[in-house]
Amino acid sequence: MVVVGLFVIYFSLIGLRDKDYRLSAQLLALAALTVVGFALISAYYILPAASKALGNYSQQLGQMGGKDSLINWARMISVGASPLNLFRLQGLAEWYDNPQHPYSQQYLTNPLLIAISFIWPFLIVLTLLLPKNRSNRRLALYLFLVFLAGVFFAGGAHPPLGFLYVLLMRFVPGFTVFRSPWYKFAPALFFGASLLIAWTSDWLSQRLGKRSLLVFSLLWLALILGYHFPFFTGEFFRWKDNFSTRVAVPQHVFEFGHWATQEKQDNLAILVVPPATRAWNFDLYDWGYLSFYPLPRLLTNQPIFLGNEAKPIVEEEQLLQLAYRSLLDGDQATFAKIASLLQIGYLLVRQDFAADLDWVQTESFVKYQEALEKSFRFPQEKDFGDWLVYKVTPPPPVAKIYAVTDSLLLTDNRFYQDLFDQGVDPTRLAVFDESKEADQFPLASHLLVNCLTCEIEKETGFINFPPVMLLPDSPFYFLVAHQEAKQNRAITAPKQKIYHQMGLLLRHMAELRRMMLDVPYKTDSARLKSVALFQKTFNETEQYFWDHPELVQDRLITEKFRQYLIFQQEELQMCFLQSNMSSDVKENVKELIKHLDTVVSKLQPYLFNHDLAINKLFVFAVPVGANYEISAKLSGAVAASLVIGDQTITPSGASDNGWLDFGQFWLSPGEHQLILQIPPAPDLTTDWQFIEKKFAEGTKNCFSKRIEAFERQADYKVSLRFKNILYENFTYYEDEGLESGTYFFKPNALADLQLRAREADREFLVTPSQEAQFFEIGFCAENLTRQDFDSMMTKIEVKKIISPLLLMKGDHKITPRPTVAFQKISPTKYQVTVSQAAAPFSLIFLQRFSPDWKLSPAVAKNHFAAYSFANGWLIDQVGDFQLTLEYAPQKIFYLGGVVSLITFIACLLVLKFKKGS
Repeated sequence: MVVVGLFVIYFSLIGLRDKDYRLSAQLLALAALTVVGFALISAYYILPAASKALGNYSQQLGQMGGKDSLINWARMISVGASPLNLFRLQGLAEWYDNPQHPYSQQYLTNPLLIAISFIWPFLIVLTLLLPKNRSNRRLALYLFLVFLAGVFFAGGAHPPLGFLYVLLMRFVPGFTVFRSPWYKFAPALFFGASLLIAWTSDWLSQRLGKRSLLVFSLLWLALILGYHFPFFTGEFFRWKDNFSTRVAVPQHVFEFGHWATQEKQDNLAILVVPPATRAWNFDLYDWGYLSFYPLPRLLTNQPIFLGNEAKPIVEEEQLLQLAYRSLLDGDQATFAKIASLLQIGYLLVRQDFAADLDWVQTESFVKYQEALEKSFRFPQEKDFGDWLVYKVTPPPPVAKIYAVTDSLLLTDNRFYQDLFDQGVDPTRLAVFDESKEADQFPLASHLLVNCLTCEIEKETGFINFPPVMLLPDSPFYFLVAHQEAKQNRAITAPKQKIYHQMGLLLRHMAELRRMMLDVPYKTDSARLKSVALFQKTFNETEQYFWDHPELVQDRLITEKFRQYLIFQQEELQMCFLQSNMSSDVKENVKELIKHLDTVVSKLQPYLFNHDLAINKLFVFAVPVGANYEISAKLSGAVAASLVIGDQTITPSGASDNGWLDFGQFWLSPGEHQLILQIPPAPDLTTDWQFIEKKFAEGTKNCFSKRIEAFERQADYKVSLRFKNILYENFTYYEDEGLESGTYFFKPNALADLQLRAREADREFLVTPSQEAQFFEIGFCAENLTRQDFDSMMTKIEVKKIISPLLLMKGDHKITPRPTVAFQKISPTKYQVTVSQAAAPFSLIFLQRFSPDWKLSPAVAKNHFAAYSFANGWLIDQVGDFQLTLEYAPQKIFYLGGVVSLITFIACLLVLKFKKGS
């Protein structure tokens, strides 16, 4: 893209300068025809891909944390891409953040290799001085411009020009796809550099005699080959230990692919064991293969499930983790239900999977194989040597497409094991999330409700300032304002809008803070402008909040709004106390603090004003009046009482799996509130320990605590009160004892506790990884002393967040479900026949959810995510009828295929007639 684009622009401009308009026109026409021709000939995949990208771009961008998250990733991946490194043809991030890299340390520390690396920029620049005629000078300059463009783009967010790359990511639509600049643009750098170096080398060789040329050639060849020694030692292909990008694939891998593609006659899915570790998500084998992309998926288009993928489908992952646990535990009933939902008919046991390495560990295949042969007694279907295939018997009893008249409403998708413990069979229900579906199924007999206040507890966390480059007094700030206005117009859903507004408030506070504290030379007028901008955004946010009663009544949103306002108050107080601003600016800041305080007080009646740690609030709606049997799962709490209206009820008994039975109660249709009261959780930390930790900016003194007897499935809250008048880089960290890059910290678990003269309260949500060896929290600063630390930290507690579930089973009558038969026309089209439908029902299609699956004729009133991952439709038609289920983008593929075919035929005809002429 860079090479071709610069070619067209550069030589077109030369043509215009030389008044050779024909050359410019030919180049532009060639570029346009190339783009159009490529688009037409490749329409069979460009059209479906473009349709998918345009429809899901915003959603996928949000799932990745938005533009700020991708910009932060670009900053991290550009850590070694300085102009000096790039001119020396270096800069790959892994060289600088991986001390175990097979060969990079030699290039970074060996004086001879460092000296040789400066030869390349010398040869590159020298080329500009060599050409004598105009055409060669133009060509040399073009190649040098390509090289410079490669340096700029491959450098990404690295200073000094990284801010321009960040602006491109922030303001150019779609540019966030280049979030890993080195990997996207380094080829342009190498293209320009290689040709320029070759040019200079050729020029030097032409000025030598035959004997000198031979000596020069041998020495030059030895220098190049010696400098690139990792190619010849094999280190270049080795990523870590014995894992390489150059492997000989064993025959059993291809044999499995042939069986899955040619011999396997059904469409049942294959579950692969053992799963990868969650810490790395690698598919890796003892014969050297290592990749984020699972090897079995490269061999067949059959449905394959693997746990702990690099980019998992979260809803499927919940089921898969339970499937793996049920296999190891010998829990046949649980596995049968999951196999039905996921349509699992086979298990692939990989005996060559690397499961017991020092740096990454997972369960050995031996445990799974023993469970399959002894507990489950599944027959062996195929033996490919190191890969064995077992057949699930009996096969999944639930068909791929079926109907149910009963349903279960839930507010959290981590529910399957809890349902199984209570004897609920989700394969007999249409399970969907009532918070996401507009039309609830009218006869739901089960409701599984997660406590609302637990979600509020988990939402409480550290609020980080987003990075800001352009301040309100910058002449380029109109770009920021334009982008904000564009985003505001694009967001219409109230919940998304209010969260977006809170993000804007945080950004404008970050700007205001920099204007007041970090850039002391700012004028009063510039600071007043920043205060006014924050005030304007706050007024708009407050007005929008009060104008939408559904936001005010949503306790989670209201609590989050309150947290943001309190944080803004604290920052304004710090600006007020520490800045050298004038009396006019101080007066404006003081009025703003008062305004924030007024709104915080106004929010108080809409909050749950109880201790969230011991009072768990449940808010739910029952669809019909009925007697409901109420049970609660407490996840470790030993006692509880249920408050219903004026009644306080203690449980009649507790099951072995942690469910408490509170009996049966009549609930009328509509919304209800219950409070589950539990004992307070204890502080779980050990004593402070002094330790030195290595950070990106160097080694720091740290004081740490560990969570005692931590549970990998649990959430914890760190509560602290501190003040900091001494250390600019006072850092909070979390460590799980896992290798995750250079510094061994849990990813995204570093936060700076900024300078402040007044005490402030902060809370952090802690969620251990499944492979965590321990969980440690700590506070660090350069040369931090115990005396200073004790004076700064006045409170620190770590408590487990107990998140109960409430299960209600109604006794109302359920209509018998209709009979469903289907015929598979193609992988993207099914013919469905429904018989004896006496009442509304849900049609379930056990295929990964996509809004692009369409039913015709249009008898469905809602398309929802059944079981959080599959497709479901609410259908109110009765009697006997037929439906067609089709994946809509397939039509776009057919259209693109026709366009590509027509273009190809047209190209052949053009070539034929051109040859004839």
